[in-house]
Amino acid sequence: MYSFRVCVRTFACLCLHTHSACTHTLLAHTLCLHTHSHMHLRVHCVHTYSFVDMSIADTSLAPLGLQGRSVYESLVCVQYVDEMAIAAGSDIPLLPSDPMERARVRIWADLVNKHCCSPYYGVLVKTDEAGRKESFEQLLAGLRRFTAELRGRFFCGDQISLVDVALLPWAYRYYVFPHYKGAQYAIPHDEPALRRFHEWLADMVALPQVARTLPDKDRYLEHIAKYATDSARSKVAEAVRAGGVAHDIE
Repeated sequence: MYSFRVCVRTFACLCLHTHSACTHTLLAHTLCLHTHSHMHLRVHCVHTYSFVDMSIADTSLAPLGLQGRSVYESLVCVQYVDEMAIAAGSDIPLLPSDPMERARVRIWADLVNKHCCSPYYGVLVKTDEAGRKESFEQLLAGLRRFTAELRGRFFCGDQISLVDVALLPWAYRYYVFPHYKGAQYAIPHDEPALRRFHEWLADMVALPQVARTLPDKDRYLEHIAKYATDSARSKVAEAVRAGGVAHDIE
């Protein structure tokens, strides 16, 4: 049995137990957005794992693993899980078999991360209205680009991909915007491109392997309040206040 421990430093540490006798333990915060990217893979990739809940702010735990190995960075962890699942016999990969399509999916996972996920923190953390609106418009522009690339119910068609997994945790939580910042920050339903986004989101959350991982909305609102009220002291919050962007934080 092989035990593998993954770094908590980037907010999402992934460890899974596969049916190929390889045991992993997920070390992360239950409400963390990056953790959510990995949680539904437990079903999607026919893996199970043990879960250890810990504070995101806990810096006493070093990024250690058996023989010094570690896996971190959210999208890298998701691809690692996907590769482990395929090696273990899964026939539902998150990356297409065609090399050009695989490249397209990886490009768009990065674009979604930068333009649909990263601005989330700008909307919540920025205290000046102009800066907040700028982040919100960046996010809407990213969603319009995303929906223009959809090739079916999901990014690649009828099966979810790395891009869908990359966007889902943030997309599900966009409801926090109107709650904390006002109705003007709700994702519009009347624009065709954004209406298509809402259809995609409804299809995603209806998937059993996704529905099982969705956090309680009230609990998440309580959790994220520190970002919306300018009291968060995480690296991401401090960077956004200083004019940076979330996806550049290591």
